[in-house]
Amino acid sequence: MSIAASKWAWQSDLSGPLKLILLALAHCHNGKTGQCNPRVETIAGMVGRSERSVQYVLKDLQAAGYIRPIKRRRGRRQASNQFALALDGVVFQSEKTSPLKNDRQSKKLHPVYRTGI
Repeated sequence: MSIAASKWAWQSDLSGPLKLILLALAHCHNGKTGQCNPRVETIAGMVGRSERSVQYVLKDLQAAGYIRPIKRRRGRRQASNQFALALDGVVFQSEKTSPLKNDRQSKKLHPVYRTGI
C-alpha cells in the first residue's frame, strides 16, 4: 500500500463508486516500484461490486485521466492489467472526451453510475 497514492485518491474530487474504486487501486499501489496490478475480481471483492461494474468504472476513470491501463501478457494469454496512477498531477490524456471533466453530473456515464457522482 502506498501512502502517497492513498492520500492522492482521498483528495480527488470524485465521489461514489468512482472514488471507491480509485481508493482500491491506491490500496494496491506499490510506492517503491510504482506497480499497481490488481485483478478486476480482486477490486470487485474489495468494494462489493460486480466485476462488470468495476470494468465500467475503470473505463470512466481512464476517460477522466486518473488511470492508464497497461496491458500485460503471459505468453499468449492476457495477464491482469497494470494501472498507472496519475499521482504527480499528470492527467493522462484519453482519446475520448471525458464526461467527468466537462460535467460532473453527466448523463453520458454508464446508467449504473448516473446517481451518486
